[in-house]
Amino acid sequence: MPFFGRKKKGEPREMPVELPSLSLLDQPQFSMEPPKSPPPTIKREPEKPTVAPLFVKMDRYRQILTTIGNLKTALMIVKNSLGTLQQIEKVRDATFSIVSDIIEKMDDKLIDLDNNLLRPAGFHES
Repeated sequence: MPFFGRKKKGEPREMPVELPSLSLLDQPQFSMEPPKSPPPTIKREPEKPTVAPLFVKMDRYRQILTTIGNLKTALMIVKNSLGTLQQIEKVRDATFSIVSDIIEKMDDKLIDLDNNLLRPAGFHES
């Protein structure tokens, strides 16, 4: 059956199959009446311009640009300082772990020395 072709006059039309009524399907029936009250109308206020023209004296504009530049510079300095501080903390943590390991090794060696000095290898208690 072509979708966009002309209908042939000699072909009989197929009748659609009747669907069961809603009462047989135990479904509630809804009325097809239009609503009695008219829908509420929405009143729109005229839109106000969102951006008004801004006039600033040139001296004040240059001062604002200078202030913004100073803020950018200060922010960059703070960012660099925080990065340096993080690097210092990493080095400090690494140094702390190295020193902690050295102290543990020294403690183990001192315990071994103490045990060997109190009881030499060839000494037997009788």
